[in-house]
Amino acid sequence: MPRRSPRSLNVMTDAVVQAALALGGDLEAVSMPDLARQAGVAVGSLYRVAPGKADLRAIVSAAAQARFETVVFAPFPARLTLQDRFGLIFDRLVRFATNDRGAAAHL
Repeated sequence: MPRRSPRSLNVMTDAVVQAALALGGDLEAVSMPDLARQAGVAVGSLYRVAPGKADLRAIVSAAAQARFETVVFAPFPARLTLQDRFGLIFDRLVRFATNDRGAAAHL
């Protein structure tokens, strides 16, 4: 019977995304064993999360996009002028780029 990690697939996926964004740069240049080490998961578990580099790119891109949308497209206060709305979006873009550099660089 094959052994399975005691951590859930979602927890491992989050760890892999965090590690990939922390390593930065081109995901093609990162070896899967290095990524697994950075994520704190076994190589076999990494391949359960992302069987290949294309899958890894898709997972990391989706996570980075979701983080972006959560910060930048959060609900607006009800009564803002158009100028204030653009200002708020700009402030949120800056906050995203500053607070989540890995995701911002990936996008």
